[in-house]
Amino acid sequence: MKARALRLVPLLLLACSPLVLQCGGAANPIETATETGNPPAIARQKLSIVENATGVELRGNAGAVTPAATVTVTNRTTGERGEAIARGDGSVSVIVAGSLRDGYEVTVSNAGGAQTVQLFSDPNGNVVESGTLSCQDLNDRAVGRARQTLMDAARTCSTDDDCTFVSRRLRCVPDCGNRYDSISSMAADQFNAELREVEEAFCGDFEGRDCVIPGLPCVPAGADTQTHPGCVAGQCTILRE
Repeated sequence: MKARALRLVPLLLLACSPLVLQCGGAANPIETATETGNPPAIARQKLSIVENATGVELRGNAGAVTPAATVTVTNRTTGERGEAIARGDGSVSVIVAGSLRDGYEVTVSNAGGAQTVQLFSDPNGNVVESGTLSCQDLNDRAVGRARQTLMDAARTCSTDDDCTFVSRRLRCVPDCGNRYDSISSMAADQFNAELREVEEAFCGDFEGRDCVIPGLPCVPAGADTQTHPGCVAGQCTILRE
């Protein structure tokens, strides 16, 4: 009887070896999922976006993403990107050029695949998913980002010829055809390109939601309100005739 028991030991070990986790082997369940190629995960409630000296930082607390996954953050407004590898506890830090007014795309990837989410930040850095914003929220964010783009545009000039009009019109924002301003002619191409990026980042979501652009009580401009770009005290401005 004793000899028979001894012969059973190798058989039990062989039967247990493919199921080492069930037979007492120790392993981290999250890390095992990563090693076996399961798609990565994102815990949105553990993410935040904060401003720093060079832009913004996407912060993820422990468990925010799958450990050792690649985390890529793309500023949807400007196209700037940042990338980092998640730590062993699933925390992560990614720095990218931008501001809290911009929208961001976060992609977490590993051998098992990738997951992408569209995120915004509230003024306190809390992450807000694109789908939870109302039509008015998207409209307000588009206006705010366009205004900031205009404020950042160069206005230095020497003569009136150094200045030009640029339109601030966005296809998802109501206006009466008077959303324009005067900036340096040399900065116009860059401004227009940045404004189109703002438009795609915010108006794309706005239109995908079937949001309706509210109408405005526009009043026709009179002949005495004709304007043209000009240079005053070294800065481009709008001159009225």
